This record gives sequence, C-alpha cells and structure tokens, in this order.
Amino acid sequence: MNQTAHVDIWEIQVESFANRLDSCLMELPEEERTRASRFLFEKDRRVFAVTRWSLRRILSKVIGQDMASIKLSVDALGRPYVEGRPDLDFNISHSGQLSVISLSRESRIGVDVEIVVAKENLLEIAKRVFSPEEVGFIQESYSKTERMILFYRLWTLKEALIKADGRGFSLKTTSFSLANVIDGGWVKVEGSSFYLMPLEITDSTKAALAVKDRACTYSIKKFLPEKAGSSNQQ
Repeated sequence: MNQTAHVDIWEIQVESFANRLDSCLMELPEEERTRASRFLFEKDRRVFAVTRWSLRRILSKVIGQDMASIKLSVDALGRPYVEGRPDLDFNISHSGQLSVISLSRESRIGVDVEIVVAKENLLEIAKRVFSPEEVGFIQESYSKTERMILFYRLWTLKEALIKADGRGFSLKTTSFSLANVIDGGWVKVEGSSFYLMPLEITDSTKAALAVKDRACTYSIKKFLPEKAGSSNQQ
C-alpha cells in the first residue's frame, strides 16, 4: 500500500449544457438514448444524457477512441466498466443538477456527491444507516449545523467506499464505522483496505473519494460543454 494512485475528477454542471442537450443525446448510442427516453421527468433525462455524453467524451480523450465505439458494460454486481480496458476504472455520482465523474488508471475507485439539504429527522435517519459509533459521534455535535455537516460527510464517505468495494449495498452501511476517518485516511472493512478523502466540489455539497488498496492524489476539473476548464490539484 505504499504506491499512490492518481484520480482525475470532473465536475459537471448539467444546466450549463442547456443548449447542447439535443446534440448530446444524438451522440449517444441508441441503447443510451432509449434509456434517456424512459425517464419520467425532463430534469432526470437531462442529467442522464449530459452525464453519459460527458463520460464518453472524457473516455474518448483519455484512450484515443471514438466516443460511439466505446463499449460500456456492467459486471455481475452492477458495477460499470469499459470493455477491453481493465487498466481503467471510473465512477459517477450526481445530486440535483451536479454530476461528478472520477477516473483512475491505477486502482478501483468510488466517488459520491450530495447536495446538503437540512433534515428535521436527521438523527432518526442516522440511526437507520450509520453504525452506533457514528450515531454517537453525530449526537455529540454542538449544533444542528454541525450535525448536518457530519451526517453528509459520513454518508458520502460511506457511499464512496461501498462503490470502490464493488459489492454494492450487500456491504451494509451499519456494519462498519468511519467515525475515526471523518477527515480522511486509511480504513479496513471486511478485509479490504481503502483510502478515503473528503472532496470540496461546491459550497452547497459534500463529496468524497475512496480508493482501494492505495493512497491517492487527485485533481478536480470543471467539465464545460466544449472543453475541460482549469483544475485544482491535491
């Protein structure tokens, strides 16, 4: 675990693609256009179309392959991957009109982003999804604002770890505690090691990155309708 992975992360503000939605859809494979058409609400269709188009655009630039010819699939547990490219791992998360795409050449990764929304029943939710140690950690906070921040920090860390693990929610969120790595660091869960990092994407969100078996550096870039913007490297 002395090797370090690098993870590229793209922030996608879906609303900035308002004038590109039709062209994004047209450039997607038929199967993905069909999936987009099944969304009941326009906002969800827009997020799906823009995020998939952005993913294909990013992969195309990284591997030097035409967007339409890139084959995306899912494994037996529903985890997505690029066919024929075992050296690449990617993960996607979205909340509201914000999507985040992460990509690594060195390790399995998971990313999660959540818009912070005040919840009156915060502790009741925490008791259902967090370990007793984590619930106690939240309860010890001095203010509602602090409790809310801790809740979203823990939730995004857990989601990112579960996605990097690859088994989905068969790994129960209540079965392990991240109270000791709330600011990031190494944790071992059911025999696997993960390096966790909180991310700062926007002021209104909490986000996290998990990398399996390696520490990591990362860069966050704004992905714009025509090109990627400047990056913030860590």
